[in-house]
Amino acid sequence: MPIDRIIEGEQTEGKDSERNDRVLAVSEYSLQYASVKDVKDLDKKLLKSMEDFFVNYHALDQETFKLLACKGAKDARKALEKARR
Repeated sequence: MPIDRIIEGEQTEGKDSERNDRVLAVSEYSLQYASVKDVKDLDKKLLKSMEDFFVNYHALDQETFKLLACKGAKDARKALEKARR
């Protein structure tokens, strides 16, 4: 599955904040998202829906999640390489 994009985010619990990025991938066999080649190809409503999901998911644990940026495959791969170290 190709790595296509990264959602950069910040999670806060109390006074402590930390990065909590999410890597997204689209299966090469996906019919629904076959036209998605870059983060710019994603529908704005879908991106907003993903942001809302992470905000609400973290709110269940009394945490906040703030979307910082959506970036493409190059940045996603860099983030994965950094996390592997």
